[in-house]
Amino acid sequence: MKFTRGQLVIWAPRIVGLGLAVFLSLFALEAFSERQGIMSAAIAFAMGLLPALIVLVTVAIGWRHEAAAATIFAGLTIFYAALELDHPSWVIIIAGPLALVGALFFVSWRFQSRDAVPS
Repeated sequence: MKFTRGQLVIWAPRIVGLGLAVFLSLFALEAFSERQGIMSAAIAFAMGLLPALIVLVTVAIGWRHEAAAATIFAGLTIFYAALELDHPSWVIIIAGPLALVGALFFVSWRFQSRDAVPS
């Protein structure tokens, strides 16, 4: 199956965004590594899933509104980078993919808006 350039531009931010959500959800598994009660572990696990949920909701918004998703991902990138200034390696690992997905949604939005306007 061959993808056209247009299909790649449209699907890349969605696929990378879903992959980022899966990657972020892996950090929630850390809740079960410490010795604690099942209820505390479940709460810590749910809290660890919040970043992945935020990314999933943003990708869902981007499915129809690419510009909004690009803006939200840019905001999330800035927010996380400002939050973790004392850990530059964390910023690169988390904010880098957030910025990438935001840029991909921006390119997708520009590509679709260019195709919508007749020349």
